[in-house]
Amino acid sequence: MLRRAIGENIELLNKLPDGLGKVKGDPGHIEQVIVNLAVNARDAMPTGGKLTLETANVDLDQEYARTHIRVTPGRYVMLSVTDTGKGCP
Repeated sequence: MLRRAIGENIELLNKLPDGLGKVKGDPGHIEQVIVNLAVNARDAMPTGGKLTLETANVDLDQEYARTHIRVTPGRYVMLSVTDTGKGCP
């Protein structure tokens, strides 16, 4: 589905390791967020580029939680969506 949304001039890279933790969330909402981010990335790369989706298990410690509002230390699953677009002015 993402391939159709972003077009053929954008390289789609997936870094999705095995053994990822479970996530409590609505699959439809998560999918919609990813699609929205991919479409925004596409618009930022009109002549092509790279879109990378990456997941990982992460442990957030007390120090991290102290500097980020509403974060409780513990184990999380990270989703990173990055692109090589021009960015916002």
